[in-house]
Amino acid sequence: MIAILKTAIAPAAANLTAAPVRKPAPVAAPAANAGAAFEVGRTYWTRSICDHDCIHRITIARRTAKTIWTECGKTLRINSWRGVEQVKPFGSYSMCAVIGADRAE
Repeated sequence: MIAILKTAIAPAAANLTAAPVRKPAPVAAPAANAGAAFEVGRTYWTRSICDHDCIHRITIARRTAKTIWTECGKTLRINSWRGVEQVKPFGSYSMCAVIGADRAE
């Protein structure tokens, strides 16, 4: 019975070929604003996800390495994504507004 199994498996194994090796996709060049940081006195903006006509703006009053303060008195922690500083002025939730340092007026 073992001999029968060997003859049934051997032809199938002989037909296997190695899969072609794929080259990795090229990495996109960094954006022109890569490394954008918030600057004191500048105003940054973003559009609402739910309403295209609603634009959220913040003006930076002062900052440290990880925190910014807006002119309206909000304290916001800075996150970095792809080298661009970002803040979430209304908290973190599924469709929250995210203002990036690459969107200055």
